[in-house]
Amino acid sequence: MDLLEYQAKELFRETGIPVLPSQKIRHPQDLKGLKIPYPVVLKSQVRVGGRGKAGGVRFAANTIDAIAAAQAIFHLPIQEEYPDVLLAEAKYNADREFYLAILGSSEFEVIIV
Repeated sequence: MDLLEYQAKELFRETGIPVLPSQKIRHPQDLKGLKIPYPVVLKSQVRVGGRGKAGGVRFAANTIDAIAAAQAIFHLPIQEEYPDVLLAEAKYNADREFYLAILGSSEFEVIIV
């Protein structure tokens, strides 16, 4: 399964796994109808790594800043891939983050936390 971040979070939400409030954005103007409170983080939805270092993750304190950031991200190739969708997510301050990876095959499954 090759999911973008917003797709994985939709699946998590549907199965009851808590995730931060978020909304997919197909056009910068969609931010005028944002249903989550500011400040937000806008994330490029591409299937390559290095989004943050490449400028594909930006913070916005209000709608004007968010639209400007979204326009920049939509026109920013990351490893030659342009996003069709952005993820707008509630900004949070975390002292600690945990990353989870699940690898599976017909013989075994490994969960790394």
